[in-house]
Amino acid sequence: MFVMQVRAYFFATATLLGLVACSSPSPAVVSATPTNPQGDQSARPSIEEDTAVTTGLRPSGQPILLANTTDFSSWNLPDRDLPGHGHSLWSASVSDNSEWEISYRRVTEQKEGQLTLRGTEEDGVASKRYSHEAFAAASSQASEVSPNTKVLFNKRYTYWGQVLQLVDKGAEVQYVSNGQLKQTVVAIEELLVVHVSIDRLGTVVVWREGERWLGGSTVLATNTGVYVVGDSHQLYFLSKDQLIANDQHKHQVGDRVLARSKNSKQWQPATIKEVVKNHAAYVITNEANEVHTLDWAHIFRVPAISQ
Repeated sequence: MFVMQVRAYFFATATLLGLVACSSPSPAVVSATPTNPQGDQSARPSIEEDTAVTTGLRPSGQPILLANTTDFSSWNLPDRDLPGHGHSLWSASVSDNSEWEISYRRVTEQKEGQLTLRGTEEDGVASKRYSHEAFAAASSQASEVSPNTKVLFNKRYTYWGQVLQLVDKGAEVQYVSNGQLKQTVVAIEELLVVHVSIDRLGTVVVWREGERWLGGSTVLATNTGVYVVGDSHQLYFLSKDQLIANDQHKHQVGDRVLARSKNSKQWQPATIKEVVKNHAAYVITNEANEVHTLDWAHIFRVPAISQ
């Protein structure tokens, strides 16, 4: 019944939203910085003539392929007044192997809005990641953080958490790792407060692609669409109408929800089986009768199909 409701909702609204089902398991990519400007113009992203638009891309369900991971000069991104070299920032950044992530990293170089960030360290040598000021956010302030605030933080990996209480050294945060609820203390300036609006860095969203639900986190909203880092570590530029943001709803036992599958990039219907620690996490049962403990960010109340 739940799956039928999901399908009925999207078939009824497909025309209005302009969603296009994608039947290919490996969608093509759009080049944000074409390597052959004089080549086939039909293969290049469409450029809006309105100079107020902050990007030349048009929304697409296809991931963006970079010709150069270190150069964002042709993206027409807005400037931001952010601390650069020597400071740590939350940002959406890309590695040399074209994998995107949202994380808290130190800026090692800043030039004309473009950022080089310190990556992971291996054998004493740190790799590099690349971003732009438009894809970054300043550190959180103490006034933004209180008990139950939803946050992102880094502890080797990036985690979604919920503040339990404020302590002398920062905030005690609850989060889920390997299916277990854990706690750690994080400095306030190392937290990114997670909002419910798609125009903020780090908002958790889902969208429909054919018969699949996909998810990710927002990066930057423009006049024509929204940059999103998907669970697949690819960068997308999607229509605002496609995206449903996590409204941080406090789910109850028995609620029908949409949940990210364990060890999967897809989301599927599930039922809340248990509420954990003031809604910091939930135990869910999916349609395969698998039981998982998930953090609040990977549980969605989706309009029109949540009842």
